[in-house]
Parts: sequence; C-alpha cells; structure tokens
Amino acid sequence: SKYIRIQNLIIILIVGINFINVARIRDGLRSDPNMKITTISNEEGDLVAKLTQSGMDKYLSDFHENESERKIIIKDNANAPVDIILIHTDGMANSDMQSFDFNENSVFSRFNIFLTKFNSVSTDANTNTKRLLNSMCGQNENDFYKTPNKECNLITALKEKNFITRGFFDHQKIYLENNGYFSNSLLNSSKNSDTNDRISTLFANCLKQLKIQDIKQRSISYISIDSLSETGDFLKYKSNATRFMLSLNSFIDQLQKTNRNILLVYVPSKGALEKKR
Repeated sequence: SKYIRIQNLIIILIVGINFINVARIRDGLRSDPNMKITTISNEEGDLVAKLTQSGMDKYLSDFHENESERKIIIKDNANAPVDIILIHTDGMANSDMQSFDFNENSVFSRFNIFLTKFNSVSTDANTNTKRLLNSMCGQNENDFYKTPNKECNLITALKEKNFITRGFFDHQKIYLENNGYFSNSLLNSSKNSDTNDRISTLFANCLKQLKIQDIKQRSISYISIDSLSETGDFLKYKSNATRFMLSLNSFIDQLQKTNRNILLVYVPSKGALEKKR
C-alpha cells in the first residue's frame, strides 16, 4: 500500500495505451498554430485537410518560394537529333477518359509512359498554355504569366539550341497571346468547320512541316487543341473525343512513316464533362 510495484505500472501502461490517440498527440506536438489542420472525409471517401485562411496563405507563400528556386537548364551537349511534338488538349483529362473507358483500349496505350496519379490545376486554357510554355521554372502566381521571364520559356530555350519552333492553334485568343514565342505558327479556327476537321488539319499541317524539314535539323511542334471543350452535350462530347483519338492514332501512324526520331508528348490542359469543367 506504500508503493507501486514496477510490474503493476507496466501492466497499467500496456492496457492504457489502447485508449491513447497517439496520432493526435504527435500532431499536437508538431503543429503550427497558423495551420490548424483537421482531417475529414469527403463524399468520395478521400481525406481532406481544412485549413484556416492564415494557414492557407502561409502554405501558398511557402509553395511559391520553393518553386522560385526550381530551374531547368538545357545543356549545350544535348544534341540528340530529335523532333519534339507537344500536344496540349483542353477537354481530355484522365478523369474524362476513365468515364468513357478510353484509357484502357485506345491510342494512349501506344505511349511508352502514361502518368495517372497527379493533380493539375484547372484554369482557363490560355493560362494553362502559358504555364506549360513557361515551365522551365517552377510554378508562379498567375500575374507572372502576363510578362514571364525569358529564361522560363521552353520554346525560347529550345530556339537557342537551334531548334525550329512551330505552333499550331485552333483558338484565336490562345494563338494571339502565345504565337510570338515561335519561329512560325498557324491558326486554324474556322468556326464553320467541324471540331474534328479542325483538329485533323492541325495534325496534317504539322506532318507537312516535318516532311519538308532537313533530316539533320531538330524541331519542336506545339499543337494546341481547344475544340473538344466547346460542347456541354455529353453525347456530342463523347463523339468528338472518340474521333479525336482516331485522328491521333492516324497521326502517330504517319509519324512512324517519316523515319525521324520523334518524342511525342500529350498533356491534358483540363477536363471537360467529368469534373463539370
């Protein structure tokens, strides 16, 4: 009655540990008073962090500070005779493809690498284009893209490495605000044309330029497609998306016949119907 045996204390701790929320204690010890994160579940069962406004501002500020230190530099000895084709499509994200089972047995199975587990910020297509073309640096705030630094521009960097730079657009506003980066660019935005006819024309013009290009010359062709997201009709979108993939499949067939070393990259700009734009 005058002391506690050590064996009894150990037994009490073993039994009591089951009633202690270790995770909460750990989070409390290392928590930032500005962050105040509480974890909840949304409708899909995913874990979501709710932050205070001051916490979100601090998180965003730290994010941009870390991103400002990221730079990609193309080395002078990067002289592989390769042509880069960068297809940027608004209205065909992974979630859209999954809703139609497009990503299982489609043209995308022909790509060597298919990235699925990533998050992208959905903005308007024009801002998304500027982000992609200025991706030599880490992500900046939106105001940066109005007057981006020359060192951050992918097309400018490749032009300095003696790449021919070409742009192909099917949206007038995106063309007018971004065509200055390229050695030559083409706009095909006739509203009277069928969506897929306009897309097929972009592919055809790109092929035409590649065929007349010197075999020793390198190039980058940026193909900006905005036509798929023009409709809000589910069946019309599915029809356009299906025909788009047929055109892309045919485009790849034609590229393989050119006997050129080509790096083909497909990047979705943002989704269409699945996430309600």
